[in-house]
Parts: sequence; structure tokens; C-alpha cells
Amino acid sequence: MKRFITAILSFVLCIGSFILPAFAKNDLIEVSQNMPFAMTVLGDSIPAGFGLEGYKGDPCYNCKSYPNILAEKYGLKANNNYHNLAVSGATSADLLNLLQNEKTSNQLKYSDTIIISIGGNDILHVLYNALGEGLGNSISDISSIEDLISSVGLPQLMKISKYIEENMPIALEGFAYNLDSIVDSIKAVNPEALIIVQTIYNPFESFEQLEAIQELSVSTVADFNKIIADSATDEDGNKRYLVSDIAAEFKGKANALTNIGKYDIHPNTDGHKAIAETLDEEISKHTFTTWIINTSASADSEAKSDAKRYLNVMTGFFYMLIFVVIMLAVIFIKKMREL
Repeated sequence: MKRFITAILSFVLCIGSFILPAFAKNDLIEVSQNMPFAMTVLGDSIPAGFGLEGYKGDPCYNCKSYPNILAEKYGLKANNNYHNLAVSGATSADLLNLLQNEKTSNQLKYSDTIIISIGGNDILHVLYNALGEGLGNSISDISSIEDLISSVGLPQLMKISKYIEENMPIALEGFAYNLDSIVDSIKAVNPEALIIVQTIYNPFESFEQLEAIQELSVSTVADFNKIIADSATDEDGNKRYLVSDIAAEFKGKANALTNIGKYDIHPNTDGHKAIAETLDEEISKHTFTTWIINTSASADSEAKSDAKRYLNVMTGFFYMLIFVVIMLAVIFIKKMREL
């Protein structure tokens, strides 16, 4: 009897393997486009949107900053597939520290485009400290650019120049180290992401009120931008990141694209539009690919799905019928042996 039952079960499984259809599953399809599917922005007050209408603190997702302009164009949603992690006042050292945060690493891990604007505050910190060194306690009495100009005589200017001469190379060296570490940290969690580093524009290029700062800014910004350009390629000639030359876009246009007329170095609305256009021009050259669930179904595929559901029901009925037949057969054979 055992052989008889085994034979019946084998027959049922054999038939079921041909009849039992697989449950319908949505197929994954590959999608490619010239826009990011997920973007993270890192940096300082410039990408944070400082000074723009609607800015009330970091992060600002409702002002017309260039990250928000790009996100809107690419159809990205804040705190979903778009994260603006820029922090006003951040230096390259601050950004490096931010990347040690596990939450930041997770957001970077799933971004196919990462944009970095950093280095401006590394320069400004030296300038601010130099003014403090040159003016001493009298710096607290300065409330306008006019006060600053009237306070800087030859002795003060010599102190300021000496401080900058001694400390700007240190800041430059620190920036070079931090930038390398920043890129390495990003690549450690997301080696496939498109990383774009912006050059630093010079808001003081037409700052005629204080020629010393104007002249110094040209050489200093150039030195920092050289670091950005040189670090983009490793020793073997491999590209580590792309450089978006925002400095070139702003050259000769500082008065029009920044608030420097109000003694504010940040980009105005037109400046943010210019940065967004420059970045978009670079980003659109690249192809981004992801896999999504194919939820679109034609009438034919819907009909096939209905047929599969019908077969699933009939197969279940078939198995129940076979099970009943087997049980009846077992009972019948048992009864026959008792006679």
C-alpha cells in the first residue's frame, strides 16, 4: 500500500509542476536619464541659501537657492531623494567632521550625484583673524565698511598683511588635506557617485573701497582654486571628481551676481540661477541609471494576469481533489484488507 500511495503522490507532484503557475511579479526595468535620481549637496552658506528670500536657517528648502532650483528641475523631493546638508559658516574641516556622521553617510550612500561647495570660509577665517590682529580691540567699534576703511592705516595694514602672509599658507595646506579626505570619505561609502566640486568665486574682485583686500583676494582665491583643480585627478591620472568652474562664471560679474554692493559676499537670486545653470550643464552630460518596478501593464498583460489567477484557483482545486482521492483510496484499501 505504501508503494501505491507513493506512486500516487509522485504522479500528483509531476502534474502540479507543469500546471502550477508562478505568482505574478512586477518585473524590474532599467531606466536611464540625463538627470540624477538622487542628489546630496554639501558645503557652506552658499548652497545653504543664506541671504535669499525665505531663508530662516539651515537647511532651507523653500528659498530659490541653486540646489533647490536643480532639485525642482530634476523632480527630486526634499528629505527623500534630495538632501541639502550645507551648513552656514562651515569650513572644510567642519565638512570633514560632518561626513563622520552615520546619518550623513547613509544619505550619501544612495545619492548618484553629490555637489560640494567649500573653502570660502577657510579664506574668510584668516581674513577676519587678520583684521582682529591688525585692529586689536578697536575692531569692536567697526560697524560698517566706512569704519573699517578709516581704521586701517599703514601700521594696521602691515600687521594685517603679515598675519595673512604667515597664516594663509597654513589654511591652504589644511584645505588641500581636508578636500582629499572629504572626497575619500564620500568614495568610501559611494564609489559610483558623480562628485562635483565647485570652484570658489571672488566677491572682492571689484571691491575698490579697500584695494589691499581686492588685490589679496585675487591671488588667494586663485591658490585655493588651483588646489581644487589639481586634486580632481589622482597620481595615476584617474578622475576623482569633476570641477564646476563657478569662479569663471562669476568673473567680472561679482557686482551683478552677489550682494557685495551691500557688503555681503553671498550670491543673490541671479547668482544662484547662474550657479544652477553651470552645474546643470555639467550634470546633463552624464547618464544616470537605476532600476524601478514596472507598474505599467497593457491590456494583454492584464488578461494574462487574470488567466494566471484563474489557473492558481484551478490548481488549488486540483490538489484538493487529488488529496481527497488519495484519502478515499487509502480508506478503500484498508477496508478491503480487513475483509
